[in-house]
Amino acid sequence: METVSRNMRENELTAFLVDTGLAIAEDVQRYLASEQGRQIRKAVALGLITGAPMLVKLPWVKNTPLGRLLMLAGGAALVVKLGEALRDWEPEPRQIAS
Repeated sequence: METVSRNMRENELTAFLVDTGLAIAEDVQRYLASEQGRQIRKAVALGLITGAPMLVKLPWVKNTPLGRLLMLAGGAALVVKLGEALRDWEPEPRQIAS
């Protein structure tokens, strides 16, 4: 009986975490679709595009497994592409369901 109760609590916690994660993702997307979000996207994109060559050469980036993978895959170019995608992305504002 105790195992069933524990499984139910774990399932409820999992459902809560998934629902909360989805709600946060929707809120972030809604914010990024706003005028303020557009300004932040443009600023972050500009920073990524202009700072990519320096970013991938930082010791705390290149000494990590992900950093080494970035260096191997042409990290600066990937970071620039990410910045360009972020700059050009125009999310659709979603209506809140009633």
